[in-house]
Amino acid sequence: MASAASKINERPGATSGSLLTLPDEILSKVLALVSASKVPVHLQHFLDVGQKLGESCSTVVSASIEDRFLDELHMSQKEHYLDWIMANGVCRRLRACGLEAFFSTKSFMIALPLLKSIEDESVTNLSSDSRAAVLSSIRHVIVPLPTYSVASHVTRLPVYNAFQRIRILSLQPAIRDDSDLFQFLEIVATYPRRPPGPYLRIVKQHPAPQDLVNLLQGIGLDVARFKVNLLVDDSDERRRLIIDDLGKQVYSYLRFLGEQKAKRRKADIQDSSTSQTQTSSSPVPSQHSP
Repeated sequence: MASAASKINERPGATSGSLLTLPDEILSKVLALVSASKVPVHLQHFLDVGQKLGESCSTVVSASIEDRFLDELHMSQKEHYLDWIMANGVCRRLRACGLEAFFSTKSFMIALPLLKSIEDESVTNLSSDSRAAVLSSIRHVIVPLPTYSVASHVTRLPVYNAFQRIRILSLQPAIRDDSDLFQFLEIVATYPRRPPGPYLRIVKQHPAPQDLVNLLQGIGLDVARFKVNLLVDDSDERRRLIIDDLGKQVYSYLRFLGEQKAKRRKADIQDSSTSQTQTSSSPVPSQHSP
């Protein structure tokens, strides 16, 4: 699906002319409307394509880097690249407004390993400005939960507190591999214009069960700052099956970790209180004149 950015780019001089005459506040709103999309950004996919093109650019020069990037991207992600080009215009003012609009308006699929590499700055193909914008501007993050290690992933969810302005954290369980993610993205990009086949299902946002939210809060996830959703099958029966399976795999483990964390917190408070009491009750040495 072509984004609004592609329409703007088709108009000669639109970026350098009419857009740049707008005040910053209005320009930011226009760019936010341009960037809006129901399709999540698969950030790791973008970084992988960038890595691939970076390694081959010395041997392949038949097409522009933009055309090659679009050719390599999954069909669901092409609109995001057009928006990215728009956000990174040659004008510094446009880039300043565009980066904020791009990252704050879209939802981003960011798995645990990618978030770790962003935080420790080991991620490649992501500029320091973009890395800072990821952590400071993104409002909606989708976390794929692999079926083979769902418990270990769920227990590490508090690391997503690093997103400073996050409003929604969507957990997507029952992910077997990358093909599941791309299948999900393709359905979102084409529905309802092209309904999924008989064996594909519509996945939608649903509020996470309150007992799961409470357990996540117990291990340190800052649920007071953002909503926790589940990105699961829209059929009631299938959704209940996924939630029940998730509960069987992680609830007891989360409960145990939460209890251990609470005990450590209580012990730390007692140690601190005891230390303060001992300090305040220590005798003050008398002072004698020489």
